[in-house]
Amino acid sequence: MKSVFKILLFCVIFLGVERFCHWQTGGFTLQKIRSIPSCRPIGVSSPLTNDQLEHVQSILSQPFSYCGSGNSCYAFQSHDGSYILKVFKQHHLHPLPWANKLPLRSHWRAHLEKKQCKRERVFLSCIHAFDELRELTGLIYVHLHPTHQINQSITLIDRLGIEHHLAADASDFVLQKKAVLARAHFDQLIEENDLKAAERSLQSIAELHAKIAERGFKDLDPNIETNVGFIDGKAIKIDVGCLVKDERFCNERLAQKHVQKAIQRFKQNLLLHHPELSQDIETRQLQNSTTQKNR
Repeated sequence: MKSVFKILLFCVIFLGVERFCHWQTGGFTLQKIRSIPSCRPIGVSSPLTNDQLEHVQSILSQPFSYCGSGNSCYAFQSHDGSYILKVFKQHHLHPLPWANKLPLRSHWRAHLEKKQCKRERVFLSCIHAFDELRELTGLIYVHLHPTHQINQSITLIDRLGIEHHLAADASDFVLQKKAVLARAHFDQLIEENDLKAAERSLQSIAELHAKIAERGFKDLDPNIETNVGFIDGKAIKIDVGCLVKDERFCNERLAQKHVQKAIQRFKQNLLLHHPELSQDIETRQLQNSTTQKNR
């Protein structure tokens, strides 16, 4: 009986320590982001020019500190505060290489296939964003295949302040300009009582989504609060892993409906936290409506 109790106690302590470490590090480990070769190749993004490569090497020469985590990536901020490096959660996106060789039941096989399909969708989205939406996403580089051109390691600093070194040429990552999240951007404008700038920012969001749709892309996660940021007052799409080719969105009416729904949801959340804006928004909408009628 005592031995069973000791085993149970050991298991509880082990799980407690594991959960504590997970919380302390945000779940990040080098093992979770190591690139796993795939038997199903994915397209390659446009190559860099020599000048672009030198720029990327210069950015990657500084350390990057842990700043957050999403569904598919861990995010690290550059030492100068100007860039975000996203490394993929390979354990979420790729089945273990040996798993496909096991005689699994159909539902487990379907689960592995779902993981593989998600990886392909996320990687293809990043490639499309880099090749066709670069100015709308702040992307500097998308590296999803082994190369031999960067020739340097990336220094990542986790939440505990521990340094990890990653071979850039052998790793999957996305390099992007740092943007201020939409919510923080609007909170700052409202604190400064700059409602005109807030209006311009909402218009910038609408234009961003319209341009993405015009180029034949559907945004699978149009959550403005978490997936849109601002650089110098201009909205950019910061989540580049949720875009799929859908030529139907070239239809202006369909695209506008999709955009308006996302913006309306964001406005509602904004008013929830800043109810004092309600009267101002209604007044401005009435003024705009009157101006348009007079024209």
